[in-house]
Amino acid sequence: MKKLFLTIGWIAWTTLCFGQLFSSVKCTPKNDILGYPVIRLGSNDLLHVSFDELSSDAARSLEYRFVLCNANWTTASLRPIQYISGMNRTPIDDIRFSINTRADYTHYQFSFPDERTRFLVSGNYKCEIYDVNDPETTLLTIHFFVTEDAVAINGKVIPPKRVEFRRSRQQLEFDITSRLDIIQPYQNLTVLVQQNGRTDNVRRVQPKHAIGRTFKFADSEDLVFDGGNEFRNFDTKFLNFNGHGVENISILDQQYFVLLNSAESRATKVYADNGDINGRFVIRADRRPNPEIEAEYTGVFFTLFTNYQGDNVSVHVFGELTNWAFGEISEMDYNFERNCYTKLLFLKQGFYDYQFVLQDNTSLTADITRFEGNHYETKNNYTIYVYYRGNSDHHDRLIGTTLVRAHE
Repeated sequence: MKKLFLTIGWIAWTTLCFGQLFSSVKCTPKNDILGYPVIRLGSNDLLHVSFDELSSDAARSLEYRFVLCNANWTTASLRPIQYISGMNRTPIDDIRFSINTRADYTHYQFSFPDERTRFLVSGNYKCEIYDVNDPETTLLTIHFFVTEDAVAINGKVIPPKRVEFRRSRQQLEFDITSRLDIIQPYQNLTVLVQQNGRTDNVRRVQPKHAIGRTFKFADSEDLVFDGGNEFRNFDTKFLNFNGHGVENISILDQQYFVLLNSAESRATKVYADNGDINGRFVIRADRRPNPEIEAEYTGVFFTLFTNYQGDNVSVHVFGELTNWAFGEISEMDYNFERNCYTKLLFLKQGFYDYQFVLQDNTSLTADITRFEGNHYETKNNYTIYVYYRGNSDHHDRLIGTTLVRAHE
């Protein structure tokens, strides 16, 4: 065990954001750790943000601001005074240092909107976190949504119309009924569909037809998604014995290391429901009442035994644990002596979902089926976002959103 970890060396921390090192970044509804970052305009809804800076240095003075964006995440043309009531510059006051942990870190958290801030319009928003001594440099960006209740969305997942896709893919169909007078819906409506929390396969779809204020979305190839498979997962809540998905735990140079069970391709295996959380993670630590500051960071070692896939593709550990992104943090290395891909991530104790994904390095497209298989039965989540920009609007209003679950 020690020899294995010594040969792969030490790596950087898990999430690299604009040149700074942060980890365990979460943005969820208050009191709903697995919820999506959506709040309703004019409501009392709150979002809770938390993250760690992995350093033994003194805590920095951080603030956050909000930036309104369009449906494609470009910055909207409105000025802050037009979409935020109150000061758009708020200090992060809830700062705590880790207690009795082998790796030192600083935990930051805050909730919004607060009594000093109110959103005036719906849409996509960025929460930008920066050091007060260098406000022009954004250290961390968190995306969230403010929605209106201007439409009713009714959707479901059905077997694909094409027979050859019946056992491997899922097809979405839904109706949108608007409470607004939608002018030129085929030009002014933008409807996006997202599978689980992924950002790499968001689809823009057009209505099949419209009847009055109701728009039907069906029978479109853009609404057919790979079913994929349930996520693999592991539990590092316990460090005194091996939790789910863990083969061995050791201490090297005063640091915990977790070796996960060796993995292989599931592409040819039958479907099995393993009770995943659709790619998310939850921080938790056994017998530690405040895991936010008492949970350990551990080196987590992933191994995927498979043939080398070639020079034009890369293999990645994929999920919220790698910020649903493909890059240096998520990319695995191939060990030709052992015939396997490996990756070491530094993760806080908790329960984690993940998958192994193949990316084409030329087209940058991702294949979730190569190692995970493809099943219609997979219990995926689909989020539908409905945007509208009227002829006099200056940004894309988010007039409704809903979550559709497959095989609920």
